[in-house]
Amino acid sequence: MQILREIKRKEHLFVRIHETKLRGRQLEILVGTEHGMQQEVARVLGKIGMVNHVYELIPYFSIVIDAKDAE
Repeated sequence: MQILREIKRKEHLFVRIHETKLRGRQLEILVGTEHGMQQEVARVLGKIGMVNHVYELIPYFSIVIDAKDAE
């Protein structure tokens, strides 16, 4: 059941990215990392987009990128 949910989640994500790409718009995505790595990963990915927020207590950060880069 968990595997099916993950497959559907990924399919939905790729459909949304494709729709956004066709419109020529940007996406804001949340990226999960290993705990304590969010600053470093955000710095690296900040080269392709704009990092909005790096969460300190949870291992995530928010970044706005072009849909083509999200693929």
